[in-house]
Amino acid sequence: MNEELRLATSTLSQSIDEFLKDVVWKKKLFKFYSIGLTLLAIAISLAITISGIYDKGTITAVLGASLAALLAVHRAFPIDKISRFYRSAATAAENMFSPLPSMPDMATCNAVRGELKTLRQFVADGLPQNDTDYRAIALQQQSQAPQIAPVPAPVGAVV
Repeated sequence: MNEELRLATSTLSQSIDEFLKDVVWKKKLFKFYSIGLTLLAIAISLAITISGIYDKGTITAVLGASLAALLAVHRAFPIDKISRFYRSAATAAENMFSPLPSMPDMATCNAVRGELKTLRQFVADGLPQNDTDYRAIALQQQSQAPQIAPVPAPVGAVV
């Protein structure tokens, strides 16, 4: 492996690692939020049952309203889906490491670099409306980009 390719591979590996750390942190954060909301909903449900057993109507009503608000927040923000989204992005970034040790040429290095750029853009755009692969979305966006028509050569020009 020549020096230029080794340096490019090393730089690319660092870029993938930085991106991966960021995505994994976000995945863990949203997973923590999801688990926390679920445990809180279970605790409030249990408290509603206990306060109902002891005929504490006011406390039961307040807890019921807070549980309804908690469930509304859980439905309004698709935290589980966001966690899966970041898990998918982390897996894609981890898969980019596989060709790095045996990088055959700069073309492959540039292809992996382009893949990382597409993945970063996908994550920056946020959660897609459907569970489409980020490559399919990137191809769709490229196909919707305005195409520049080739300029015809002037009459009499040798092409």
